[in-house]
Amino acid sequence: MHNVFSTYFRASFPGSCRSLTAKRCRPFSSGNGVPKPKITSAPAPPHKTITIRTLLNKKRKGEKISMVTAYDYPSAVHVDKAGIDILLVGDSVGMVELGYDTTLPVTMDEMIHHCKAVTRGCRRPLIVSDLPFGSFEASPVQAIQNASRILKE
Repeated sequence: MHNVFSTYFRASFPGSCRSLTAKRCRPFSSGNGVPKPKITSAPAPPHKTITIRTLLNKKRKGEKISMVTAYDYPSAVHVDKAGIDILLVGDSVGMVELGYDTTLPVTMDEMIHHCKAVTRGCRRPLIVSDLPFGSFEASPVQAIQNASRILKE
């Protein structure tokens, strides 16, 4: 039985098995000098921050653009490693993470709290945040002030 996997296996772990069909194979342990197989997550994409210009270039080239919602640090780390283009911190955090029945009670402070956690967890994706209900309806000035507050804090 000779295939790509057996060649890789023998090259990666020399001396551990003579072949995949061998009856006796030393177990992987640190005590017998045989290296343990390294288990890792998917390789991280190159560290290139996604910008509006990046998204426009992808669209012009006909490439797909990916977007995922996340509300916390661990989720943001996974999104970053997965190579997602856009990460949304939505006001749905109220129902998903905070236990509200609707998104209406979500405040600016809660959105900023979750945006900070997400920002600490990833570098690559473009981060987009919802403005919660009541934070932009009164006037365009109110909308700009609250959007600026999310960016600053």
